[in-house]
Amino acid sequence: MSISSALFTDSQSRLYVWLFGQPDRGYHLNELRRLTGLGSASLQRELNRLATAGLVNAQAVGNLRRFQANPQSPVYAELVALTRKTLGTVPVLRDALQPLRLVTGGPLYQCLRRRPCSRLGGIALARLT
Repeated sequence: MSISSALFTDSQSRLYVWLFGQPDRGYHLNELRRLTGLGSASLQRELNRLATAGLVNAQAVGNLRRFQANPQSPVYAELVALTRKTLGTVPVLRDALQPLRLVTGGPLYQCLRRRPCSRLGGIALARLT
């Protein structure tokens, strides 16, 4: 059993990695649903719990709601640190690199075949699965 599975439910793990893994960013409900893969009911239940506890700010933007980690919460820094230590940044990196997976040739493919990787400034990349 991992530390994250002992501390967080599956739903919380999927949500916290976005809200507290990137605390400066706000998310609309549909975006969080897409990123987490959670059903609407369970996602809204988790978000309502977090908002009621003051851990997340829920802001109305037109007829949508935007959710963001609340930096005024007394446990904000600890939640951000705990999330980053236990859940890591893999989902964030996976989402950011997803468009690059469509490349079957070109600079990325060539770069992964050669060493050192001069086209990407020598940055080492690994395939995320």
